[in-house]
Amino acid sequence: MNKAKIQHFLILLFFILLYVCAWCLQDQFLLKGDVSWQMHLARLVLSGGNYVNDFFEINPPLSIYLYMPAVLLQQIFPISAIVALRIYIFILATLSLILCHALFKKISPSKDKNIRLLFIVTLCFVYLILPLGEFGQRECLLLYLTIPYFLLVSIRLNSIKINQFSAVSIGILAGLGFAIKPFFIFSFCLVEIYFASKQTTWRKCLLGWMRPETLCIFLVFIFYLIFICVIHPNYINIVVPLAAHFYYQSFALPFADVFFNPIVIYISLAPLFYLALSNNGLYKQLCIVLLMALIGFLGAYLIQQLPWYYHALPAFSMAIIVYVLLFGLFLRQYRFNKSEFLFALLIGLLAFSYPINFIKKYYAKNVMMKQETQPLIKELREKDKKQPVFFFSNDAAYMVSVFEHADVLHASRLQFLAWMHHNSPTLPPQTTISTQRQNEEHFFVTMLVDDIKKNKPVLIYVDQLQLLKYQGKLIKLDYIQILSRYPDFKDVWKKYHYWKTVENPSMYKFDIYKLS
Repeated sequence: MNKAKIQHFLILLFFILLYVCAWCLQDQFLLKGDVSWQMHLARLVLSGGNYVNDFFEINPPLSIYLYMPAVLLQQIFPISAIVALRIYIFILATLSLILCHALFKKISPSKDKNIRLLFIVTLCFVYLILPLGEFGQRECLLLYLTIPYFLLVSIRLNSIKINQFSAVSIGILAGLGFAIKPFFIFSFCLVEIYFASKQTTWRKCLLGWMRPETLCIFLVFIFYLIFICVIHPNYINIVVPLAAHFYYQSFALPFADVFFNPIVIYISLAPLFYLALSNNGLYKQLCIVLLMALIGFLGAYLIQQLPWYYHALPAFSMAIIVYVLLFGLFLRQYRFNKSEFLFALLIGLLAFSYPINFIKKYYAKNVMMKQETQPLIKELREKDKKQPVFFFSNDAAYMVSVFEHADVLHASRLQFLAWMHHNSPTLPPQTTISTQRQNEEHFFVTMLVDDIKKNKPVLIYVDQLQLLKYQGKLIKLDYIQILSRYPDFKDVWKKYHYWKTVENPSMYKFDIYKLS
C-alpha cells in the first residue's frame, strides 16, 4: 500500500470515527422537544391532518414536510422514531458534505489539500457535533441545505465555471432551506447584495440575480406561498394572526439581554478576526460570503429576541467555519520558530477557547436533562406505553420529547400551553384583560377541552414550577384555577382525580391527574 492510499485510508477512518462519536453523543441526550413535535406533526399530515383542525403550530408547513422522510423511514423499518430521525439527519448531512467537498475543490487549488481537509472536517463537526442537544432542529436542516449555495456564490465570484444542473440543484436545496422560517431569508438577501456589489457594470449588477440558482430559489418561494394558501389556508388565516400577537411577545427578552449574550459577542468578533488575518487569495470571496451569511443568521437570531441556542446555531456555525478557515490559512504562512509558535497559539486560544468551553457546559447540561427525565420516561414506558398522555405547562416543552422516548401518544393539538405565558396569569379578581386576549384564551381553552374529550388522555401532568412576572412580582401559574374559569373545562376535569406528585428538585415538579 503506497503512501497516498494510506493517507486516504486514515482520513476515511477519521471520518468514520467522527460519525461514530456523533452517534454516541446523541445517545447521551434527550431528543429535543421541538424536533419530537415536528415528527409528531409530520405523522399527522401524512395521515391527512391540517393546521387548527388537527394541530396548532406557529411555524410554516415546510418544516413539517422536511421531517416526513424520517417518519416514512420509521414506518418502513422496525426502528424507533428517534433512530429514524437520526439516520435521516446523518444521511442529509452526509449528502451536503459530499456536495460541499466537490464545490470547495473548485475554489481550492490542488496544492491546498490540507486546507480542503480542514474545511470538510470543520463542516462535519459543525453538522454533527456542534448541535449537541439541538440535533435535528430546523436550523440544522437550514445549514445542510444552504451552505452549498454559499460555496456556489463564492465560485461565481471567483469566475469559476459550474454546470447548470448543479446550479439548479443547489438553488432548489437553498430555496427549501431559506423557506423553513421567514427570518432565514436575511442571509440570502445579504449574500445576493454582496454579489451584486462585486459586478463590474450596472447592467451586470441589476441582472446578477438572474442565475440558475437564484431563479430556482425564487421559484421555490413562489410555489411554497401558493402551496400554503391552497393546502394550508388555516395557517395564513388563523395561526399567523394569533402567533404574531402572543408568541414572540410572550417569550422575548429585552434586546440588550439577547445582544450581550457571550455567544453573540463571539459571533460578532468573526469579522474582526477576518480583518486581522485576511489575505487577497482565492479564499477571500469565500470568507466574505460566509461572513455575509453569518451576519444574516445573526440578524435572524437577534430579531426573535429569544436567547435559545438553536436560534444562534447557524450564526455560531458560520463563525466557527470562518475562524477555522482563517486560522488554517494563517498557519500555512509560518515555519514555526518559537516566537511564531507562541503567537499562533495565542491566536488559536482567542479563536477557540470559547467554543470549547461552551460545548463542555452545554454537553453537561444536555446529559443532565436526559438523566433527570429518565424516571418520567421509564414509568410512562412501563405503565402507559401507546396510551394518550398530555401535560399542562406554558414552558416545559421537553415533555413532548419525554413522551416520544416513552412511546406514549401526545393527546393534544397543542405542543404546550404557550399562550399562557402572555394571556393567562392568575391575576387579582379585579384585574381585567383585553377583549382580544379573552378571545385568544377562549380559542385555546376550547381547543384543549375538545382534545381532552376526544383523546381521553389517561394521565395529565400539571406543572407546579412555572412562574409569571406581573407588576414586578412573580406569580405562580395555577393551571387548573385558570382553566376552571371555563365551565366546559370544569365539566371535563371532573373525570380526572389527583393521583400523585413527581419531582426532581433541580428540574421539574408535576402533579399527575388520572382519568377515572
